[in-house]
Amino acid sequence: MNTKIIQQTFTLILFGSIVLFGCKKNEVATAISGKMHKSLEAPQSDDEIILGDSINDPYRIDNMRAAYDLLINEGVAPLIPSIEPNYRYVKILPDNEEGLDNLEADTNLLLFDFPLHYEIIVNGVYYHDPTVTDSALNWFYAVVPCNYVFPTGNTVEDIYEVFIPEENTDFYNQLETKSYLLTGNLTDEGDYSEISAGQQQGNTRFIPSATIQVYDDVVRDYIPVQGAKVTARYCTKTASGITDAYGFCTINKSFKYSVNYAIKWERAYWDIRKGALGQAYYNGPKTKNSWNLDIDTGGISSIIAIVHCATYKFYYGNCLGIQRPILNIGKTKISCYNKNPKLFSGCCWGTWSLLGVIPDINIALKGQSTCNIFRAAIHELAHQSHLLYMGQSTYSQLAKEIYESWADAVEWSLTNHYYNNDLGHTNFQHPGSQTWHPGTMSGGHTKCYTPLFIDLMDDTNQRNDSIVYPNDMISGYTLQYIQNNILSTTYGLTSFRTALKNHKINGTTDAQIDSLMAMYWGQIYVWR
Repeated sequence: MNTKIIQQTFTLILFGSIVLFGCKKNEVATAISGKMHKSLEAPQSDDEIILGDSINDPYRIDNMRAAYDLLINEGVAPLIPSIEPNYRYVKILPDNEEGLDNLEADTNLLLFDFPLHYEIIVNGVYYHDPTVTDSALNWFYAVVPCNYVFPTGNTVEDIYEVFIPEENTDFYNQLETKSYLLTGNLTDEGDYSEISAGQQQGNTRFIPSATIQVYDDVVRDYIPVQGAKVTARYCTKTASGITDAYGFCTINKSFKYSVNYAIKWERAYWDIRKGALGQAYYNGPKTKNSWNLDIDTGGISSIIAIVHCATYKFYYGNCLGIQRPILNIGKTKISCYNKNPKLFSGCCWGTWSLLGVIPDINIALKGQSTCNIFRAAIHELAHQSHLLYMGQSTYSQLAKEIYESWADAVEWSLTNHYYNNDLGHTNFQHPGSQTWHPGTMSGGHTKCYTPLFIDLMDDTNQRNDSIVYPNDMISGYTLQYIQNNILSTTYGLTSFRTALKNHKINGTTDAQIDSLMAMYWGQIYVWR
């Protein structure tokens, strides 16, 4: 399905699918306190992130200064004459979608949708600030250098200044430890045992790492999730890393004590949401160890992870030479639902947000195989790729059997390539629309989902199975060749046939083309 769905239906379908959540407003903590915060093993949830008590941030400037004064009183020689802030902890509210695009244009800016100085007592998959309406943009939280200038279109409020030691020396290790002790943040057994053993004088930093996998029904095993943004943080000390082809990453900063791990399902070109508005997360443990995550099927996190795999392949992986669906401005927003769709398992609304923050692509699947989730995501991204390649005004003139058949061909090609080449699961074969024939519903596909483009690439003639199928004697075309030479001038069946005859390869004849098209000319309806 694509941008031509009636817009009146859009609002009903989308907003009828959104479940609204609220939670208690949290206030910023201001005083230095020795209160010991309980270390919580937060349960994983498919719903909203729930915050607990505020944490007295050890990196807050007044806490660091108090720790510094105590060290001086204890006779520890300082490396610096005083503690001055080197970062600002801020909250940002984009004024509109353009402001958000400006904000996200800085790919080095690590944004969080929830405040960093609060415990998470339920590890949900999204968070929406209770101080803003459910349909509005969320507040973001970030830690930036003191001289950072935010782009226009955003309201920025300072929460407090921080000092984050950036040198790995005995003095800074002692300063950090003293501030953790002073603020009651050494609650994890591994961290506190280090202090008990008197190791705080030495170099005890570690670099967090993670391995992220998701279960796949075709492979029947866990597969690596490549290109996922993994964050590690404790209060306002934040860092991130990107998983490699093995699903492994190291974080780009070292830490002294346990960190809170999470996956933020976004990259430079897209973000994935749980539902229509909530940026999707997978919040992991607070630990000093590596994070090894295996995401099982059955929940929203599995759907999100597989959609990420499909999205990563289209944007960063081998997309077989066709247009990547990269927007000129802003990110593609993809919403995921763990529910049975009311009408369609997937839809692409185009390359714009009709109501300001509404996603461009919807994926609504429940109880489906991971392969079907992957295919659905590729199909909808193929519509966006096609639209960008043709241009919006030209794309709006295409016959439905053209844009749906092209999306089917991209789905067929990239899904097969992913399983056979990227994952090495040989002999996998996505059937595509090979059971299509005019005038009937077949294989769950309507008449507009045809093998028109697949038949140019595959080496199977479905006519051998039944006389009701097209007579496909053509093969050897590639997805890239079709896009660049045939798709570019194809609006409907007639222009498709003309373009194909003008760009024949591998001994293809006009007679073979006419024979392939015969079934299509027999259709009664013209779908637009």
